[in-house]
Amino acid sequence: MPGAGRALPILSSDKISGLKQELAEVIEYRKSGLSLNWIIGCPLECGYCIRHTFENFEMKVPRRLMSDEEAVRRLVGHSYFRPHKTPIQLLNRATDPMLPVVKPHLFNVLRLLDDQGLTNHVLIITRWRVDPEDCAVLNSFTNLRLTVLVTHSNIQDERIEPVDSNIAAASLRTLYEHAERYRTVLYWRPIVPGLNDSDTDIARAHELSQHAHATVFTGLFFRKEIAEYYEAHGLEMPYEDTARRKIMPEAAEQRILDAFEHDSSWGALFRKTSCGVAYAHGEADYNGHYGIRELCDIARPSRSRSARPPGSSRS
Repeated sequence: MPGAGRALPILSSDKISGLKQELAEVIEYRKSGLSLNWIIGCPLECGYCIRHTFENFEMKVPRRLMSDEEAVRRLVGHSYFRPHKTPIQLLNRATDPMLPVVKPHLFNVLRLLDDQGLTNHVLIITRWRVDPEDCAVLNSFTNLRLTVLVTHSNIQDERIEPVDSNIAAASLRTLYEHAERYRTVLYWRPIVPGLNDSDTDIARAHELSQHAHATVFTGLFFRKEIAEYYEAHGLEMPYEDTARRKIMPEAAEQRILDAFEHDSSWGALFRKTSCGVAYAHGEADYNGHYGIRELCDIARPSRSRSARPPGSSRS
C-alpha cells in the first residue's frame, strides 16, 4: 500500500489517561453516524481546527490510541453500529487521514471493514495530497460505499491556514479523474466573509465543482477555544460571538447561491454533508433532510448511479 512503512507507535496508557476524555474515546456518536478516531495528532496547524476544543492542538506528531484491528473491533461491536446502515466517519477530528504516516492505517481499517462485506457509507475528509496510487487503493474496496471529501477554502492568510489550498485542489482533481468505486465531494469550507468569499473565491469553487460528484459548502465552526487561539495570536476576529453550530451569514450564502443560480455549469451544490454524499452515490439522504425547506431549496433529486456518469452537469 502507498505510504506503507513502520507503524505509528501506540500511546501508553498513562499518556492516554492524560488526554481530554472526549479525545481518548475513539468512537463518537454523531448525527451522521459513528466517528472512529484511533489516531490523534496533526502537523497542519489550521487556526480554526476543531482540535482546539480537545486541548491537543500542540500535538503535531500523529500517534495511535490502539491498534487498527482493535479500533475496528470496537466500531463493529458498538451498541449503535448497524451493519450496512450506520454511516461511518474515519479520522475526522484529530488528524488528516491522508498524511503519509497515517494513510497506511486508514487503508488497513478500510480493508478490515471491507473484508467483512460491510456496505456502510464511509466518509474520509482530507485537505492533504492524494495521488493515483492512493486512488487505486480506494478503488480496490468492493463493498463499502466510500466517499472522499476534499476540504478546500482558498484562504490565503497563512496564519489561519498555512496549508496551500492548491494541494487540496490537485487532490480533488486526481480523485475525480480516477474515481471508479468511490465518490469524491468538494468540501468548500470554511467560508468566512471578507476572508474567502470574493468573486474570485466563488469562481475558484465553481471551477473545482467540475471535478467532484457534488459540492458541499459550510461556514466557520467558531467555538470559544478557537476564539481564544485567534486572540492569543493577534488574528482578526471573524465574528463578535462564538456559536455551537457553524456560522454562515445569510448575505454571504446569498452571494454564493446567486452565482450558482445564474450559471448552469455549476456542479450539484448542497448545504449538508449527507445530502451531497447521498447525491454522489445516487441514493436518498441518510439523514432524512428531504423536505426541509431551508435546506432543500437548492437540492437536486438523486439519480441512479447508472444514470449519472461522473462529471454530469446540472440539468
